[in-house]
Amino acid sequence: KNPVTQYLPTGARKIGTSKTGKLVNINEWVTTLPEGKPVVFTLGALAHGKVETDYEEECISVSEYPLSGSVAAGKVCCAFEQ
Repeated sequence: KNPVTQYLPTGARKIGTSKTGKLVNINEWVTTLPEGKPVVFTLGALAHGKVETDYEEECISVSEYPLSGSVAAGKVCCAFEQ
């Protein structure tokens, strides 16, 4: 059921990923996030294009190259593990 935002944590920072977003070094970028505040990522399942949502607060790119959704998710997860 919509809207999907009703299922997201209250006060969560909502981040989208896209090749056209602001290019960041994801390993450094995650260190700038506030401790203890939830973060939600919107990851597309395609190597090109952008997932259009009305709730994203920021859109970042984790690579200068187009990535599949699984590779982008892997990069984000690895950055949080470090």
